[in-house]
Amino acid sequence: MHKKKEYKSAWECFKQNAELNDPVTKFWVGYYLCYGHHGEKDLITSRKYFKEAADENNYSEAQCKYVVLLIVDLSKETDETAKGNLRKEILRYFELAINNPKVETLMQCIIWEIFINGKLKVKRDVIRGFNCLRLLLYVTKEQFFD
Repeated sequence: MHKKKEYKSAWECFKQNAELNDPVTKFWVGYYLCYGHHGEKDLITSRKYFKEAADENNYSEAQCKYVVLLIVDLSKETDETAKGNLRKEILRYFELAINNPKVETLMQCIIWEIFINGKLKVKRDVIRGFNCLRLLLYVTKEQFFD
């Protein structure tokens, strides 16, 4: 239904299955709320569903979407304590993502950038950054040459 752009029908299906605690459909509910496929966008509730899918199923795409929404929140936050908490949460999910064999290549590039250049006020860690890069190159090689 989603591929056919029958968003209303897909939304009903995803919503019902998410209520039954299916983590994959929780991702899709978050996706629909994030992009407004069912009506209004709701980034706060979307973030909640992405987090649940990321936690319950180690779902790499949910981890990525959740981190992106946290980064949006970080850019808007003015309180330094709240910013620190957001950075910790972002890094936690980056850590989950880097150990997830299904993580998107873009996410691996971002993780590499964080450690090499000390982004998000993380202590610069070149060794860790290059370990991320090595993983990225290995995964990319596997995708193209197998």
